[in-house]
Amino acid sequence: MFPNYDYLADIQDTLMAMDESAACEIVSLSWGRLIFPAEIAESLWGGATVEAETHPDVTMLFSDIVGFTSICSRATPIMVINMLESLYRDFDEFCGFFDVYKVETIGDAYCVASGLHRASNYDAHKVAWMALRMLEACTNHHTHDGEHIQMRIGLHTGTVLAGVVGRKMPRYCLFGHHVTIANKFESGSVARKTNVSPTTKEWLVKYPGFKFELLERDPSCLPKDYPNAGNSTCYFLTGYKHHGVAEDEPLDNHIKAAMKQINIELGRPTEASEPTE
Repeated sequence: MFPNYDYLADIQDTLMAMDESAACEIVSLSWGRLIFPAEIAESLWGGATVEAETHPDVTMLFSDIVGFTSICSRATPIMVINMLESLYRDFDEFCGFFDVYKVETIGDAYCVASGLHRASNYDAHKVAWMALRMLEACTNHHTHDGEHIQMRIGLHTGTVLAGVVGRKMPRYCLFGHHVTIANKFESGSVARKTNVSPTTKEWLVKYPGFKFELLERDPSCLPKDYPNAGNSTCYFLTGYKHHGVAEDEPLDNHIKAAMKQINIELGRPTEASEPTE
């Protein structure tokens, strides 16, 4: 995983004013917060045992780069690393803005989840907005031979089991049937598209005032082992418009207005949600 460099710079400034033993404790906790949800990091740092828990209505995002194997075959290792580091630095910033948890980065697969901790009615919304921003960010990133990076994304909402696995290099992992299904919605997507499951779509349209643009797909596009009760189908997420922002404003302004709205409703800080010039 690539670290949040601004966050690490703040840590470094703090360490300069502390003695060595206290500094080591801050480093341990700070790095823990980069790879675990904050509450889990603090429990582990305090020596507590973290029990595995079941979390309902977790929205997961799975993504990969279309043609990644071909890109790797034509590029040197450092070219691939530089490409991923540049792209995933943007994605990591999105995780902080939307307050979603980065689950794992393996090769070209980038995965996040929302609803594990500080769950709200808008976890699916935040993940959907992040998917839109990810696809938009890809237009600003290129492969080593100058081609735009193309990603495909899948979203799904369901119950997961989450817990800390391992001792030497522990990880906070997600398990369960719905994790597998979320991955299949990604593999069932196409380049520059976000494939949305029926359960995620239900959450996106559940509350008024949020205008997600969804394109219905044929039911045959559902994963074969998806429990298709009621003849539901999946959707492509094509955009988002906020009622308080002019239609022709950039996507970023629509999403920031929505984030400000839900942060006010949830009683969370809104400074990060202010649209920038």
